[in-house]
Amino acid sequence: MHHLSGIFLKEENSFDYHNHKLYSFSLALPKKQRIYYVDNEKEYSEWIHFIKLATGYSDVFEKYELKEKLGTGRFGIVRTGIHKASGNKIAIKTIDKTKMSTKELGLVMAEIEILKICHHPNIIKLYDVYENLNHIYIVIEHCQGGDLFYYLEKRKFKLTE
Repeated sequence: MHHLSGIFLKEENSFDYHNHKLYSFSLALPKKQRIYYVDNEKEYSEWIHFIKLATGYSDVFEKYELKEKLGTGRFGIVRTGIHKASGNKIAIKTIDKTKMSTKELGLVMAEIEILKICHHPNIIKLYDVYENLNHIYIVIEHCQGGDLFYYLEKRKFKLTE
């Protein structure tokens, strides 16, 4: 029996083993990983389907298409994205968790929680958050004109009250 809370599903490539085709997937937590093998594609598809169902799994790339880079930060990059179903333009902040300390990861999680409760026309809207073993994807409103740093830099870091 495995507890599925916090599990990340990774679909692996099939391969040949002693003249048998094997299909594999892994269930991963930040510090351990279990790999499972099945010998037929139908059973593999069923496992994947039911694990996704049980864990509430969703993949950012199934719902959004990533486009050009808008900017970079200490832990990742921000790209323009397109919501595949509606065609709406959004921004996707991709954060590399492997380059972060536990404290820094906590700050990112706090930022996400704050954005979840903020609903104001002058605060960027949070649409979705996705996470896998190595990355966090924060799907936010696409704003024209660049980021705050660019805005301040353009005005020589001076703003009137």
